[in-house]
Amino acid sequence: MHRHRRCTQIIQSFTTQHGYETPASGDLGPEFNILAEAGILADFQSAIEAAHAASARIVASQALEAAQSALYLLPLATRVRSLFKMDFAEAQYIIELRSGPAGHFSYRRVAWEMYLALQHQHPELAKHIRVTDFTQPIDLLKR
Repeated sequence: MHRHRRCTQIIQSFTTQHGYETPASGDLGPEFNILAEAGILADFQSAIEAAHAASARIVASQALEAAQSALYLLPLATRVRSLFKMDFAEAQYIIELRSGPAGHFSYRRVAWEMYLALQHQHPELAKHIRVTDFTQPIDLLKR
């Protein structure tokens, strides 16, 4: 999502404040939970929470540059808030490109949510966007 040139991206500093993402279903649908089925959901959650707790302990210490050093412990699953400011043409481009079946489920969901927000605000413009519904199963042979 960060490669698009015609939008301003304002990224919040890394923090544990917003929790983390759990890869529950990916492209399979909400009724599937791949970590639970594999029997590792509790291990995943405890590992992330341990990393967040260790990061918080480092931040609370009196060590020099502790807050910056603690950021290195945050796993990639940690949520980061961001604001993307763009015009309609860039929104259309990102939605069409990133909602496609070849994309990773995490940004496919973001592109789908962008489309829904745009559709709510500007329904006449949104009907011209070729979006792939994130909630529908993907035929892997058509990727």
